[in-house]
Amino acid sequence: MKKLFSLSYMIVLLVLFLSACGGSQSSGPVTIRYAIWDKNQASAMQQIINEFQKAHPGISVKSVLSHFAQRA
Repeated sequence: MKKLFSLSYMIVLLVLFLSACGGSQSSGPVTIRYAIWDKNQASAMQQIINEFQKAHPGISVKSVLSHFAQRA
């Protein structure tokens, strides 16, 4: 009986865990911010972003120059 209870408990936990992992479909556009720290990388990164957006039209990517690394 104790093994049956433990097995049932584990199955319930597994179902709850797996249901939390299931993503939902987005109903609108998605924007990703991609940080770079070297302004010399900007043109190359923009080319990569453009290719990514062609392959994934529902996702827009915004390149952001981060000044955090330049302060160090």
